[in-house]
Amino acid sequence: MSANQPSKPDRIPRVVGILGQPSEDQRRRVERSCASGLARLLEAPGLTVWSSAPLASWQGSQRNGLAWWPLRPGQHPTTWQEASDTCEALGVEVSAAGATVHAASLGMQPLYARRFGDAIVFAPTIHNLCGLSDGHLHADWMAWASIVTLKSPIGWRTPFEEIERMPAGAAWHWDRARNHLTRSRRLPSVLDARRPPASPDELVHLVRRAIQTSIAAARPTRWRKRFRAWTITLSGGWDSRLVAGCAAPVIGPRRLTAFTASPDDGLDLDVMLSIPVARHLGIRQEIEDPKPDDWPAYTGDGFRRVEYQTPYHGWLEPMAGRLRAARGSILDGLGGDLLLKSRIVDESVLASRTFDQLGGVLWSKLAKPPASGRPWVGEEVVAELSAMTRPDFDTERERFAGHPAEATLTVLFTRTSRCVSLSPFGLFAPEADVCVPFLDNEVMAAALSVPLEAKTSGDFYRQCLHAADPRLAELPSTNDPHPARPAYSRSRSAGAAAISWARHSLLGLAERQGLDPASVPDPRALSGTWGGRMWLHTLLVFNAWLERYEGQLESVRAPWW
Repeated sequence: MSANQPSKPDRIPRVVGILGQPSEDQRRRVERSCASGLARLLEAPGLTVWSSAPLASWQGSQRNGLAWWPLRPGQHPTTWQEASDTCEALGVEVSAAGATVHAASLGMQPLYARRFGDAIVFAPTIHNLCGLSDGHLHADWMAWASIVTLKSPIGWRTPFEEIERMPAGAAWHWDRARNHLTRSRRLPSVLDARRPPASPDELVHLVRRAIQTSIAAARPTRWRKRFRAWTITLSGGWDSRLVAGCAAPVIGPRRLTAFTASPDDGLDLDVMLSIPVARHLGIRQEIEDPKPDDWPAYTGDGFRRVEYQTPYHGWLEPMAGRLRAARGSILDGLGGDLLLKSRIVDESVLASRTFDQLGGVLWSKLAKPPASGRPWVGEEVVAELSAMTRPDFDTERERFAGHPAEATLTVLFTRTSRCVSLSPFGLFAPEADVCVPFLDNEVMAAALSVPLEAKTSGDFYRQCLHAADPRLAELPSTNDPHPARPAYSRSRSAGAAAISWARHSLLGLAERQGLDPASVPDPRALSGTWGGRMWLHTLLVFNAWLERYEGQLESVRAPWW
């Protein structure tokens, strides 16, 4: 890029701030590191905000605020609670009593915080906050047990003890009179909605309206030259299919491009089953099928993008890189399967009669520690991982006790908002603007109004697909009980380049953990099964994190080995 050519702006502003009363040294550290290159937008008692772009401002009764990264555009808040809940945005509020920084009510967009005495520094990434002190950081082994077991941290946790992710409905408050910091959490108001069960036609109408609202609010950009005005992530499942079926007539097929990634599972069902959908809807489709030799590079890039918080999503990184480069608007089906049909919330969940029974069933479905007998995994390791993870899971679950959609909400806030959301909001954003119509307030309220027993069989979802376009309900999908399977082909993670990188990484991990080098597992053998690949990828993401941060960590030895 030439010196006089402007850089392409991210679609989502990068925002850094300080809440409370920092020391002068701490303020200088923030200005030199994570706020470097940003403009100071707000300076008020107890609050300083820097940003890479202007932010939406609002005013209420004796208070005002800034909001960014809203998932529900077109709303006009007058309090931080409304900005969090109605707009589903991140933001800050200033009043005579003090100041507040808050997450969104569903917690999908990442916002991280680190406390220094009487101040909180907040930033869009964990890495922004790592270099703000001279002392060592400490691994949060409870968070790492959760990454191994649930495939991401939950609650407030991140891989570092000193740094937290502000979860769904969370806020930090600074009391001006007492110079005192407190934190709180609120449940989203959509959980209070009580309405008659929605019909498939009504739900499809609401999804279309949510897409129309996103289109009206989308900011134009002159950088969308290679791709059409809107893109959609299209897989072989129902979620992206329903969004595509609702979006094509609203946006226009010629202004919509589908992007599909090969999932690297040796089957490529997403590719095979999405092609007829795109053809039927008349939308152009781009299929991303990277070279096997590129697997180590893009997998490592994917780990960095999600900040080592999950072993999932790495296969999406090549497609995500193209979408980020386009700086456009992306439609994503996040949340659809859980809200309209869930393989997790099934008949066994309906059969649970007590709070404890339900907790046991959900835990058995969500907790997927490595099986005892896998390399470096004995029964005591599995027991230790579960013991370290289960209390956080129960704490999150207790927030929804007694709600008619208790099971769905537990999965939403322990899995979707912390693990699955890292795909659109970690890999695609902030460079691209991600729109998630299933998380619109009215769509969520309508979906939650449908009884679980009507959704577990998949019949309700099929009716929604039929209401959007009858052909979409007929075409085979990965949601079918036994979808047609193509001939098996070798996955890229089993290629020579991947195996070589994995073997080197596992040797490094064994050294860091004090494990016998002779016990290092054969990555080729692990890559032969789904469970083996997941354990291998978990070990790889753990080692990649250690490689990046071991110089800043007090200790790198995990307590379960």
